[in-house]
Amino acid sequence: MFKNASGFTIVEVLISIAVIGVLVALAVPTYRQYSVRESRAEVQSVMVQIAQKLAAYKMANNDYNTTLTNGAVYGSTNYPVTGTATYTLSLTSNTNSWTLTATAVGKQAGNGNLAINDQGWKCWNNPDNNTTNACVANAPTATTTWNKP
Repeated sequence: MFKNASGFTIVEVLISIAVIGVLVALAVPTYRQYSVRESRAEVQSVMVQIAQKLAAYKMANNDYNTTLTNGAVYGSTNYPVTGTATYTLSLTSNTNSWTLTATAVGKQAGNGNLAINDQGWKCWNNPDNNTTNACVANAPTATTTWNKP
């Protein structure tokens, strides 16, 4: 009666679902890690662009005006400007120096803060508790970088 019937048995369907489940379980964490690294790389690029604007400001005005506000340099304290913020940018400056800090928020929270200063020094308080490139007193040093040690 059912000799010519075609289709999948329930066991074949369950095995297929299990294989798909394993693939999804492996792919989701990998995608999240990629997304976090991508957001960090994007904000690093933005911070370098802001550093260039600050250098141009110094050339034109012969100082880093102590009243220089974040909006005068990059328009918004949140990055990205549209959508859900992943970093909050803050600039501290005086006549002769400045430090730009990106504090991780939202989906980036827990991924560590980034900083760059007028000397071009960079640092990243990475979440691995590795202090090789960690910011010292919230500021970069001549030996720290944004690289993961």
